[in-house]
This record gives sequence, structure tokens and C-alpha cells, in this order.
Amino acid sequence: MLTLASLLIRADMALGLGTIYKLGQGGFHPENTRPGDAENECDCSGFVCWCLGMSRLSDIPFYKKTYGGYIYTNSIYADAQASTGIFTQIDSPKPGALIVYPGGDIHKYGHVGIITSVEDGKVSKVIHCSSSNYHNDKDAIQETERPKAFDALKTIFAWYDGLVE
Repeated sequence: MLTLASLLIRADMALGLGTIYKLGQGGFHPENTRPGDAENECDCSGFVCWCLGMSRLSDIPFYKKTYGGYIYTNSIYADAQASTGIFTQIDSPKPGALIVYPGGDIHKYGHVGIITSVEDGKVSKVIHCSSSNYHNDKDAIQETERPKAFDALKTIFAWYDGLVE
């Protein structure tokens, strides 16, 4: 089982590596020392999967049947709401939980990050991989104040069922 401390340490290990944002990349090889592929490219769900120590290409029946085996924002969101795979929706944010919204109606693509700090019951910091991080600082993976993108109406908090506090 994965501990909260080891998850947050692993997420911190990805900071400062100059990761390039590229949709659909990263997270396929959790044994690697960085979340990106050989070209150091990654997206948000690839980063989260790598931090959780799993490949974003899964054999879990929920993901295989509905999403071709891929773990990404929409599948994490659906899994958490249905609790049929490896994530469970929680009501309140806490460090180690995911903050996620799906792509679709409001946003073309969804987004997911790992909550690292909560103050007064609200998310205050998130480690996430995003194109805006890359465009602003030439490093897609950063710990930031809660990005405004997570203010989307459909944003939820999801707990990885294999994570021990």
C-alpha cells in the first residue's frame, strides 16, 4: 500500500525537472524516476498516475470496459463518483486527495492534481502538471496555490483507495 508521506515525497521529486507539458504523455512507467516519457513530456493524469505508482494504462475492469484501459481526468472523475474502480469521492479536501474536474461541457479537457495543503477546510496548494505552468515557467509540474481552473462547477475531491494516511 502507498502511504500519504510517500505519495507527497514522490510528487515533490517531480518538481524542478523541467517537464514539458504534452497531452496524453507520461505515467506509463511508474518504475521510472520521473513521470515523463523519454522526452520528459507529461500531462496532469500521467503525473498523478506516476505519483500513485501505477501505469495510466490499466487492467482494472472499470477502466478497460469504459475507457480502453486509460486512467485520465474523465475516468478518474467517473470512477470516484461511482466508486467502481480505485477512487472514491470524498466531501472535504485533505492532503493526498485528488482535485479533479472532467473535460466536456465547460472545459475541452479536464484537469487533476494532488492536494498538498488545506487551510480552513479549503484547498490551498496543489501539485499538478499543466500547460499553463509550462508556458509560464518552462516546467509543467509545480506546486501552486489552488489554480482558478479548479473552480469549475463539476470539481470534486477523490481519494485513491490504495492510499493509507
